[in-house]
Amino acid sequence: MMLPTDHIVAAEPEANVSTYVVSEIPSAMMGLDIGPEDGRGVHRRNCVRQNGNLERPAGTLRDSSLCEGTMKVGEALANQHGVKSIIGGGDTAAAVAHAPWANKFTHISTGGGATLEYLEGRELPGVKALEA
Repeated sequence: MMLPTDHIVAAEPEANVSTYVVSEIPSAMMGLDIGPEDGRGVHRRNCVRQNGNLERPAGTLRDSSLCEGTMKVGEALANQHGVKSIIGGGDTAAAVAHAPWANKFTHISTGGGATLEYLEGRELPGVKALEA
């Protein structure tokens, strides 16, 4: 599993931003996007899933300069050949849905938590009803 190594952070979304290694982010700061080091290594995977957190994807959609990380990773995933690429979560799905490469994903889901549960092998009531 790859986790972000650095983040674009600020005290609040409209404040000046800085880049920090994850382990050194000051407690008063919030992560607004993945940093410039992230997205590397995406090309060496067989199955890749991009998922945002409960409030936002890797970037902040309200400010296009703060969702560059989300789009960079999304484009790298979309352009892989022979790779299962799964986007999960409403904000992450919304971030990549209108990109010119969005149709290259194996699956885009607005249900981030449900997608994780499905990949885990759990039975989902809605999927079960559709299969009946």
